Amino acid sequence: MDSTGKSPLISVIVPAYNAVATLRTTLASVLNQTHSHLELWVIDDGSTDETAAMVEKLRREWQDDRLQVASFENGGQAAARNRGLELSQGRYVAFLDADDTWTPTKLADQLAALETNPSAAVAYSWTDYVDDDGVKLHRGSYVALSGSVLPALVVVNFLENGSNPLVRRGAIAKVGGFTPELVPSEDWDLWLRLAAQFEFVAVPQVQILYRVSPTSQSSNVRRLERSCIACLNRAFERNIDDLDVQKNRSQSFGNIYKYLLHKSLDGAVNVNQKQNWSRFKLAIRLFLNVLWFCPLFLVKRLTIKIFARIFILKISSFFPVSQRLLTRLSNATRVDALLGYIQLPKS
Repeated sequence: MDSTGKSPLISVIVPAYNAVATLRTTLASVLNQTHSHLELWVIDDGSTDETAAMVEKLRREWQDDRLQVASFENGGQAAARNRGLELSQGRYVAFLDADDTWTPTKLADQLAALETNPSAAVAYSWTDYVDDDGVKLHRGSYVALSGSVLPALVVVNFLENGSNPLVRRGAIAKVGGFTPELVPSEDWDLWLRLAAQFEFVAVPQVQILYRVSPTSQSSNVRRLERSCIACLNRAFERNIDDLDVQKNRSQSFGNIYKYLLHKSLDGAVNVNQKQNWSRFKLAIRLFLNVLWFCPLFLVKRLTIKIFARIFILKISSFFPVSQRLLTRLSNATRVDALLGYIQLPKS
């Protein structure tokens, strides 16, 4: 209940693990929304810092009873989001990662979209990517599809992150919550299950500012690969009779492996020979998967840079190379353009 004794219309759920550094900015972006009839639940997922105490401090400082915190043993992001669903009461639900932020009209615009389109269960907006200081790094995919979006959503997760949509609670109750074993792709899995039964509506405005963390290590790329592939396999198995979905199988897996290959090659090569060998083996395997699903990618001009970067990883795995030279070689063989080869659905 809010200060008027009424149940909030929107529940915002923020899973947080050791999030003291970014919580103030993230929570302020919720409580300063133009739509104010909401509750804000921070789910402290077994933090070892002062996350819970920070929330209580902000609640007193801002004198805002909409802000609540609940602490649990660490269970992972999916479990934390599910716990937030159990505690909250709003007819609509939005999720926000503890280091991301929203523009002030995000909830109001998405709510208006859902109320204008009663057949839709999910409203989503566009994302821009920012650094630790909130400075824009690059734009998101800016896809604006409405209606039945499942065939497009298996091709690429154009919602892009878990901080994006506003969802009718009844729809989540029907398809079930987040699946812990699919972290960190559990949000895409839920959006796919929702898209199989409900329509989506796009709000074509940048309203999610997604904070980019440092480049993932190879082990995290492998974890992401396992979760993404499992997520896609489940989606294709659930929709085995949907020909519009099935025809996109190669494109879907090709997109995933292009993204994973980029993550494995992104960032400068360093002098750690063991780490370079691990990255080399991972990149080779991911590149072969790209070619399996997208054979024509072999003749793209970018392939030369990919080969060069992989060769640098191999050489630096066996022979000591100065960091200065490795940095110069890394800059000369950047593969950022690889993300441009991910095939987006047409809006």
